[in-house]
Amino acid sequence: MGWLETCVKDVIDDRPSEAALFVQQLIVNLKNEDLTLDEARLEQIQENLQRQHTRISGNLLVTLFSIFTKKNSPDVRANILKLAPIVWGISPENKKYEIGFKLDQYSLNLDEETLSLGNSFLDKCNGINYKSEGTRSREINEFLNRLLDTHNAWDNFHHEVPIARQIKKYIVEETDILTNIEDKLIKTILICRVGNGKCYCNGVSPGAEPIYNEIIRLFNSRQVNKLLKFLLEPEIKNMLSISTCILQTKELLGLINLDLQHGRTKEAIEFILGNIDNYKSKIFTTKELKELLIYI
Repeated sequence: MGWLETCVKDVIDDRPSEAALFVQQLIVNLKNEDLTLDEARLEQIQENLQRQHTRISGNLLVTLFSIFTKKNSPDVRANILKLAPIVWGISPENKKYEIGFKLDQYSLNLDEETLSLGNSFLDKCNGINYKSEGTRSREINEFLNRLLDTHNAWDNFHHEVPIARQIKKYIVEETDILTNIEDKLIKTILICRVGNGKCYCNGVSPGAEPIYNEIIRLFNSRQVNKLLKFLLEPEIKNMLSISTCILQTKELLGLINLDLQHGRTKEAIEFILGNIDNYKSKIFTTKELKELLIYI
């Protein structure tokens, strides 16, 4: 019971109030393998916690994480995962970052089992972006490597989807795109979105395409400029002699809000959209486009 007593102390603090006693009993009951948490009970718990000081829900969140990442039965962990997103949603930011910091510690200690459990907890709470920037950068970089390898492998349409979903979990808003992986992200998403030139589904994974589109829509003006310049890379430019890749390039450029771009960027995109069908990959040798791309 040592770990449980410590967890309870974290929640109760020095003065056991009615709210603290409620949480204490909740923690004890969660260890009961026969406990069933249905929607009605979860709503009742949520309503109670929403009335309490955020310190209560914040400490409870850390406690749930501690219990979940220690040795427990699958039933106990399943109940915690039902409750965790509710507690996460009403907990203060500092407690969420505290959990992200704990994952870094597990990684440094090479505690792979606990790290895996901690990642499952955070994933269930949609809290991936509360990991440290260094951890997020390493993990996104690894997923981008896997995505590119998968794109160039057999049956890529099917296998790109789960990897694309994982990447999107890290990138919900524009500010989630970390500077140190920005170039790799833009180029990898561009390669996958332009496609492999096959006739089937016009060369792009139908399951992953909406995810690529969501990420492209998040690009700011600087990132859009980088995307245009990455079109000049041989592995992308050479694909633009294929009709399906031209189609996909026009579609992805059409996702960009031209009203938010600088004048030259807007002009470059409009020139590509209006002329790529005729010039194909040679469009980047035209004097007009070369002059536009120099200054963006």
